[in-house]
Amino acid sequence: MIGLLRQFAAGAIAPVQAAARRTLIDIVMLAGAGVLFLVALVFGAISATQWLSLRYGFVQATAIMTGVFLAAAIAVLLVRIVVNRRPSARGGATGGGGAGGGVGMDAAARGGLAGGALGQGQQRSGLTPEELALLGTQDIVKSLTPFQLTLVAGLAGFVGGRLLDKNFTSKSKSP
Repeated sequence: MIGLLRQFAAGAIAPVQAAARRTLIDIVMLAGAGVLFLVALVFGAISATQWLSLRYGFVQATAIMTGVFLAAAIAVLLVRIVVNRRPSARGGATGGGGAGGGVGMDAAARGGLAGGALGQGQQRSGLTPEELALLGTQDIVKSLTPFQLTLVAGLAGFVGGRLLDKNFTSKSKSP
C-alpha cells in the first residue's frame, strides 16, 4: 500500500516539478537578459554622453543626458498611470472580452456572494448561475496560498490525465 502511495505521489509531483524547473530556467534566462540590457543601456548612455561632449562640452552633455533620462522616467510613470486608470474608466465593461460576452465580471463583483447562496441554488441580485459560480471560484482561489494552488493544479492534472488515459485505453481495447 505504501509503495502504491509513493508511486501515486511521484506521478502527481513529477509534472509540477517539471513545470517548476522550466519556470526557474525562464526566470534565470530573463534575469540574464535584463542584466545584459541594463549593461547595454549604461554603455549606450556613456557613449552618447561622450559624443555629446565633443559637440557641446562635458557639462552640457551630462545635462542633456540627465534630461533625456528624466523625460523617459516621466513617460514611463505616465504610461503606468494611464494603464492603471483604464479599467476603472470603463465602468460597466464585461470580462468576456467584447460583445459576445461571457460572464459579466463587474456585475458578478457588484452582486457579492451571500453565505451559502451557491449551496442553496438561490439567485442573488439577478446573477446568473455562471456569475455565481465565478464568484464562488474567486472566493476559493483568493483563500488559497500559492503552494496550495500549485498542489491543486498538479492533482487536477494528474487525475485528469489518469482519467483520459483510462478512457483512451478502454476505447482502444474494445473492438
